[in-house]
Amino acid sequence: MKVLINSCYGGFGYSEEFVEHLITKNLVPKTANSYNIPRDNQEIIEEAIKFGLEKANGWASKLEVVEILDGAQYSINEYDGFESIDDIWIEVTLDELKNGLSSNQLSMVSQGCNIKLAKLTEADFFWDGDESIKNLQ
Repeated sequence: MKVLINSCYGGFGYSEEFVEHLITKNLVPKTANSYNIPRDNQEIIEEAIKFGLEKANGWASKLEVVEILDGAQYSINEYDGFESIDDIWIEVTLDELKNGLSSNQLSMVSQGCNIKLAKLTEADFFWDGDESIKNLQ
């Protein structure tokens, strides 16, 4: 999966010319602006590459395409507008951890994805009255 980030100080953004191009291609609504267009939409990224990243850059940005594993989640770290993807993970449930990860999940982990436990619900736990929480299963 591809993701667009800003690889210079200043801030992420698309040029007005590129936004207009996306509107004419019906890839974004007419009300779209540089700040509400997704940076991980694969069709928009491919269009930015065809259009030319230099022309798609906003006034204080230098767009760069970063490739991460399909299906992975990520967070973008930003410092004074300069961005990087520092955390790539898959989210798994408690049952998946207990019963074993799928071959696809194992493959993603072997390629560097971290594992994050999905948010637990009350159904996953009960209170036995002694101020400790114990798993029901």
